[in-house]
Amino acid sequence: MSKEFNEVQLNHFNAQEGAYSVVTERESKIDSQITITGKEKTIALEHFGEENIHKGRAKNNKKLANKEFNLFPSGEVITLNIVFPKPMKNEVRIYLKKAKFKPKTGEIWFILT
Repeated sequence: MSKEFNEVQLNHFNAQEGAYSVVTERESKIDSQITITGKEKTIALEHFGEENIHKGRAKNNKKLANKEFNLFPSGEVITLNIVFPKPMKNEVRIYLKKAKFKPKTGEIWFILT
């Protein structure tokens, strides 16, 4: 479940807005994907532009599915797939990569601007 950053978190990260959620066992170990919801989704759609997120399977348009993210705290730029996996639905997913970004069950993932 997505939660918005509070004032302390916004100040800590020097962020305008931010959201986070706890990574579930299913997301981490089974699916290797996170369904982006709530404020997380709003931030992602505003940042990338909904029209710039592929609708359908990532492999059908790798260029449009690939998006750059900065890891915290290193700032390293990584590329992950973010898509609307089911074109007729409004669900947004980010796909995890073990060598790049693969949080463990119970860890927090976050997105901010």
